[in-house]
Amino acid sequence: MKYIYFVLLVFLQIQSSAQVTDNIYIGTSGRLISATAVSQVNQLSAINPKIEKVKAVTIKGFTGLYATAGVGDSWESDIINNRRDETVSPSLGPITYERVSVKSLSGAGTIEGGFGYNFGNNLRAELTYLFKAKSPGTEATTGTVFYAGGSMTFKGDTRITGTINKHAFLANVYYDLPIKSSWVPFIGAGLGIVTVNSTDMLYNYDVVYSNGNRVIGSRNEPGGMGNALAYQAKIGINYLMSKKTAVFLGGNYFHINRIDLGGGTIYEGFNIFGARVGLMYRFAKKTNNKKTTKLAEKKIKLE
Repeated sequence: MKYIYFVLLVFLQIQSSAQVTDNIYIGTSGRLISATAVSQVNQLSAINPKIEKVKAVTIKGFTGLYATAGVGDSWESDIINNRRDETVSPSLGPITYERVSVKSLSGAGTIEGGFGYNFGNNLRAELTYLFKAKSPGTEATTGTVFYAGGSMTFKGDTRITGTINKHAFLANVYYDLPIKSSWVPFIGAGLGIVTVNSTDMLYNYDVVYSNGNRVIGSRNEPGGMGNALAYQAKIGINYLMSKKTAVFLGGNYFHINRIDLGGGTIYEGFNIFGARVGLMYRFAKKTNNKKTTKLAEKKIKLE
């Protein structure tokens, strides 16, 4: 009996030792973890995680030639016309009119087109033709009439029929802001020569003179043509639709210096604000210059 009791006691001791051996004390919490679990953790820690970069989705820049075209409208400040005319009056004899008129313009729109070159460093250059057509709707006039016996002043309001056209050839430079987006803002400036030509103008006027006389009538003013220096400033945004095409939306300020159309018609300059939408098409092949966004992704592989 004692022998059986002794064997049983040894067996229990062995089982207790095996149980303790299969557990490991971790930290200060007193928690025991199975040695099997520890072995599995060690196997996981032996795995070397590898971070692999997936090829970025990019819209790349271009160098070389492209075409551009846009349409829009413009809003022009009133233009000042200084004019001097000489004629003969049946009652006063030879007389001279010196007048200053302020024309308000309306109607028609703007087109611009040309070719450009992208240098691949966010800089572009363009040569463009620009056309604007406007009609002078009304005119407010003040002036003085000189005749052999003296002079008198006058003022009047006039409705005008006719057209003033502007043809400009401009050299422009642009800087595309290097932001990470398919929407690429740009700024630009241009300088060139503009030809302004006017059709024959029909003036229906109502004039009051300083001596109390009022004259209602009409007159024709012959058209003219002249050249002047012009410059512009631009701001806008391109949207890259594909590797070859982009659409743009922009605004500009366009100024024409003082211009003489001949026949006594001198305009003191034009100040024009415009808005335009258009399309760019690139003929060049793509380069490695990154133009916009990189949509990079990463993934982890367990090996």
